Amino acid sequence: MTYLLIAVGCFLLVVFIIFLKSRSNGENIDTAIINEASQKETGLAVFEVQFSKNEDEASSPTKSALAAESMFAALHGLLKEKTVNQEHLSFEIVSSISEGIRFYYTCPIEISKFVESQVYAQYPSAHIKAVPDYADKFRKTSKVYEIATIDFSRPYYYPIKSFRDFEIDTLSALTSAIGQVNEDEEIWYQFIVRPVADVWQKDGYSYVQKVRESGGMSSKSGSVFGDFTRIISREFTEILSGLATGVFIYKERVEPPRSSNIQVKIALSTETELRAIENKLSHMGFETNVRVMSAGPDHDRVETNLRTSLAVLKQYSSTSNNSFVADKVSNKSHYLNMMCNRGIDEDKILLLTTEELATFFSLSLRGY
Repeated sequence: MTYLLIAVGCFLLVVFIIFLKSRSNGENIDTAIINEASQKETGLAVFEVQFSKNEDEASSPTKSALAAESMFAALHGLLKEKTVNQEHLSFEIVSSISEGIRFYYTCPIEISKFVESQVYAQYPSAHIKAVPDYADKFRKTSKVYEIATIDFSRPYYYPIKSFRDFEIDTLSALTSAIGQVNEDEEIWYQFIVRPVADVWQKDGYSYVQKVRESGGMSSKSGSVFGDFTRIISREFTEILSGLATGVFIYKERVEPPRSSNIQVKIALSTETELRAIENKLSHMGFETNVRVMSAGPDHDRVETNLRTSLAVLKQYSSTSNNSFVADKVSNKSHYLNMMCNRGIDEDKILLLTTEELATFFSLSLRGY
């Protein structure tokens, strides 16, 4: 019996030593990758986020989106008083037949621990590891590729559909679309985000106030002509009234009293639109670049994959609110370099809230 206990103890000791060694090796690998990233001009490190396919939370996509919303709200805390040196992060979804669908985030090394802690805070079962920058292979690629940037069809304060507007997992539709790639083909979604102070809402609130005060007439064309027509009609009516009664006596026109508290009736559709805008304005915002790249050996397939990847974004569009407009870039080498460096294009800024970002990048618990 004594020999058996000794044997079991030795076995457990060996297992424990192997575990410590593997963990140490993993930490050494992460450290080596981060040290290598620190030598780059961008100073950015790339991290992959993985989940087990057997997670219990996988049955609740809404829970994952809510967790992502809280994560982005926490990351908004990186906002600096002086925006000149404000850091930005990149959240990315990449699909290839060899590695499947992968989720990554990229951030400056000096804030990597904070970002990691916020991901773990919302996704405690996630596995995060530093990885070599997969974008390096695109820098001198011989593959055919196309890149598109995303813009809004209406002013930034109009919202897109969020995960709260859907009864399905919107991320599943996106991953299903980009999962249909062939050998040597890849699709890359990139969301560059930079927190912005709560002053971006000003134009939105001004617009809402203007529409409420005018009853929605401010957005209609021909209002000046309409006012002129109403004045002429009123004067003509008074003249006819005088002819009918035979009385041509000057009467001083009494203008109705003006009150700043007059309640203007607003159409139900307009009120719904304004409430959607006010909901967006109540959230924290990020200046965002959204880019999509398709790469592969065949030009027709690259075009098809890009079109499919852009078409799936239409699910977030709304005729009464906002929608996305895709612009396929002509200077591809410039934008490829910008994507690889995770640079921000100041001319392509979108204003997305924590809720909207969570709709796109709710780190999936389904283990794609």
